[in-house]
Amino acid sequence: MKTQKVIYNTFNRGVVSPSSFSRFDIERIAISAETLNNIIPSVLGPASFRPGFSFIDDMGTSGVLKKFVPNTADSSVLFFSDDGYMKVITGDSVITRPSVSASISDGDFDGSPAGAWTFDNESGASASISGGYLNLTGNGYNSAAAYQQIYISSGEVNTIHGISIIVDQGEVRFKVGTTSDSDDVFTEAVLQEGNHSIGIDPNGNGTIYIRFENSNNYTSKVESVSVESSGHMRLATGISSDKVNSLRIDQSIDVAYVSVPEHEPLSIQRWDANSWSVIKYRPVDGPFRSPNTSPIRVSPSAKSGDITLTATEPLFTQNDVGKLFRITSDGQSVSVSASGEDQWTDSIRVVGVGSTRSFDVSISGIVSGTVVTLQRSIGDESSWTDYKTYSSDTTVTISDGLDNQIVYYRIGIGIGDYGGGTVDASLEYTSGGKVGVCRIVSYTSSTSVGAIVLTNFGGVNPTTVWDRFAWVSDSEQPTAVKFYGGRLVWGAKGKVYFSYVDDFLSFDDSEGGDSDGFTRTLPGPYSGDIRALLDANALLVFTSGGVYMIKPPSIEESITGSNAKVTLTSSQGAADIAPEMIDFVGVFVQAERKRVYDLSYDGVNDGFAGDDMTKFVPDVFTGIRSMTMQRQPDTRVTLALDDGTAAVMVYDSVEKVRAWSTMSTDGSFIDFQAITYGGVDALYALVCRNINGADKYYLEKMAYDNECVGGTLNKNIDCHYVYQGASASTITGLDHLEGEEVVVWADGVDLSRHNSDWSSQTTYTVSSGAITLPRAVSNAVIGLPYSGRWKPVVFDDGSGAALSRHKRVVDISLLLKNTHVMGVRFGDDFAYLNTLPLIEDYRTVSEDHVYSFYQHKELPIDGETKIDARPVIECYSPRPCTVLSVGSTYNVSDA
Repeated sequence: MKTQKVIYNTFNRGVVSPSSFSRFDIERIAISAETLNNIIPSVLGPASFRPGFSFIDDMGTSGVLKKFVPNTADSSVLFFSDDGYMKVITGDSVITRPSVSASISDGDFDGSPAGAWTFDNESGASASISGGYLNLTGNGYNSAAAYQQIYISSGEVNTIHGISIIVDQGEVRFKVGTTSDSDDVFTEAVLQEGNHSIGIDPNGNGTIYIRFENSNNYTSKVESVSVESSGHMRLATGISSDKVNSLRIDQSIDVAYVSVPEHEPLSIQRWDANSWSVIKYRPVDGPFRSPNTSPIRVSPSAKSGDITLTATEPLFTQNDVGKLFRITSDGQSVSVSASGEDQWTDSIRVVGVGSTRSFDVSISGIVSGTVVTLQRSIGDESSWTDYKTYSSDTTVTISDGLDNQIVYYRIGIGIGDYGGGTVDASLEYTSGGKVGVCRIVSYTSSTSVGAIVLTNFGGVNPTTVWDRFAWVSDSEQPTAVKFYGGRLVWGAKGKVYFSYVDDFLSFDDSEGGDSDGFTRTLPGPYSGDIRALLDANALLVFTSGGVYMIKPPSIEESITGSNAKVTLTSSQGAADIAPEMIDFVGVFVQAERKRVYDLSYDGVNDGFAGDDMTKFVPDVFTGIRSMTMQRQPDTRVTLALDDGTAAVMVYDSVEKVRAWSTMSTDGSFIDFQAITYGGVDALYALVCRNINGADKYYLEKMAYDNECVGGTLNKNIDCHYVYQGASASTITGLDHLEGEEVVVWADGVDLSRHNSDWSSQTTYTVSSGAITLPRAVSNAVIGLPYSGRWKPVVFDDGSGAALSRHKRVVDISLLLKNTHVMGVRFGDDFAYLNTLPLIEDYRTVSEDHVYSFYQHKELPIDGETKIDARPVIECYSPRPCTVLSVGSTYNVSDA
């Protein structure tokens, strides 16, 4: 018989697969664990009974969580439900609208009651209520407007009022003030096509005014405006339950951009902490497909405003609604109906020599005091100077004599030159072409659609020089989005689209400069479906068949259409799960959803090299559902798994730590999202729990490590509620746990002790949202219990000889901190465990004692002699426990 002492003094090697137990040639295997559940190791080495999750709210349905971080002080979590809505979580609460009595008349714009809205239109603009919409049409300079006075009850003048607005077409300016044209209650905001929830604080005012305006020379339509009912603020997204898990999101300050397969891209706009919008992503000038090569000719009915596009052969489908269409005219024709100062036509571009430079000027409607000016700018449109002026109606042909020079011309009324009326001025140039862009807003037939003009056309004649929007059909919609190199980048069906630099609604490719938008096509057999994009200094494109890299020749250069190079950097396909960045290392889930890989840049080979981060746990995890990453207190990658459990990897590249552990709860983890508040990371979870016989989808938040060390409030309890108030024995506020058996930590004491043989634990049944305790308390944490387990890999002396010999665990030595005296049990089998002694150094230890530090030389174990003898430990809610080291003495038979 041989005696051998084994010290487990670090837990940061985590759990490994039983398939690796025989690999004693790998040093880390010997100090790894077979079981490490609900016990999270740290980079330094200790392992702690994981913090519990606090209950935040009942989300009503399943979905996914995404972060929204304009800054660390205003971080939010976005919940995208699988029934097509978005909710917003700030801090520890879901944005919720109170019940208020204010109302908006004729908010559905059916015209009843008549006169509910007051129109306030400037010259040349119009407003109407018809067809179930508020229709506002400006003239490019002057605005159409409609406003309504809202009365606020005296008891609600300092209560947030939620205003729901649906914009069906175009954009409107919206503001709220104490007068009909002020914005001292809610600052003017441009609301795009989509759904908006604006939180209005009347600031003590009993009367406020809501106002809509539009100065664009096309019709914008508001579908509805109403005061929201009480309950969670929620905004319709239209995302179906089978696509919500594929949602990708990236953010710039207060705007996030969202891609969803087979769904139009979205934008999320945060106006302030109580005001949010979900709008359709509406770029203004692309991206477009390759130029038309068919004989089909298309003509606009007018150069600006609300128009009809007509095709000579079938071309359009219902899917074209909302999409851009670009036409290059034959010749250049621009005009303006000016009814005020500083109103101008678009420009024409004059080139060539002699008579080829001639263009026509036409002016009518000039009254006394009005001067019309023809301006020009040489080379580009940056320096306009007066060329000719007119004080009476005229038609004239201009030839400037500036042979071989590029000159831009425009005509209009300058500042101080308007005397009244409306002046119609135009320029006509037969050479060149002018590019115009419209957005299709209605479908009539395959040869006719309605549209609004965003960039004026240069003519109305039929032409074959047109371009269709790149993302028309469902299969062409973007499936990934990311910011990279000052551009917004979208991935869609084997192509990657880069926006214009610092203009995330523009894909203009006409300037010929480095800032232009551009497109790259993924080459080779691995292009597949684009699953995600990641900025890792290079842009990584994750597809179902591999990972591509798009980058300029060196990291010092900005990416442009002329230097962007596409390279396949890994043939490991990616799962439909968003990747993460840890410093300069990309982390992604492999296509089979059972392994996690990293990708690091390899400067020698100018590519990204990857390693399997789950190589020692290849058969431990079920399918991976989602992944998130937090940086404090350690770097942790958290995975939600198909079976409702979770996996956590503690990571440190310097210390070479990749320690996996598992998490379980009384229910199923659906999704996780980590966000940062003031430098501290919070981990949110969507959890499905069966409460009182019904499935509930709860939003919960993991407690911080320093809240699980004992003290007045200890949070090693799941789905917990924290009570802090007057001393009471009946605690309410537990409706979310109705009918459940709960455990309690109160005033620094465990009120849920186990009985002497640990066959049962004291619990309390929630009834009518309350429990009654055996004594009054002022501070309590109440929720569902869970336990934690550690079991090391099989023991061997390093030679392999002990593997097949009988062994017995004789004793165990524990080094602990912040551990409740009843917070840990130990033994050689989870069915037969011992507790820490209640007499230490001849002194009785209170059963409520929490050790700040504990060291005991040897605690005897009446272990069984068997081939597979190993020490085990177990932790229990609601008690804290942190293990620094475990030592065990083995008796090993000689044969």
